[in-house]
Amino acid sequence: MLRTWWFWVVLAIGVGAAATAASTVEYWAGHSPRAQAEEQRERMLEVRSALDRCMTQLDRWEQSFWSHERETTLLRSQIERFESLDPEGVPMDRYEEYLDVFEQYNEAIPIWEARADSVRAQHQRCGTLAERFNEKRDALERFMVREGIWDASEGG
Repeated sequence: MLRTWWFWVVLAIGVGAAATAASTVEYWAGHSPRAQAEEQRERMLEVRSALDRCMTQLDRWEQSFWSHERETTLLRSQIERFESLDPEGVPMDRYEEYLDVFEQYNEAIPIWEARADSVRAQHQRCGTLAERFNEKRDALERFMVREGIWDASEGG
């Protein structure tokens, strides 16, 4: 009877040890240096994706800004042409037309300023994302070199 009891105790300890060993192996397999590198790579690629979206939006906003800039410049040059028609000022027969262009120009300026501000803000956001991407890329590279996964001197 005592032998049977010891048999069950040893069996229970063995099963417990085997389960612990299996879970330890599973834990370390999931957290191997390669798995950790993959996790870091995924986080880096998430930032890269956000950076790509940011740059696409920046490009759209810059195109909109420069289009409006051309329109504003055209209005300004029309105003200057009206003002240069006569040394004493805009001729009376062109004054209504001049005022219309002048009004369009004055309405265009706040839009120009708002678009310039948007472009500057988006540029700043993209710059911040680019810095985060570079930091994550550098950290991943250092980790892979330290863990012997990658040799930076080989370049790939």
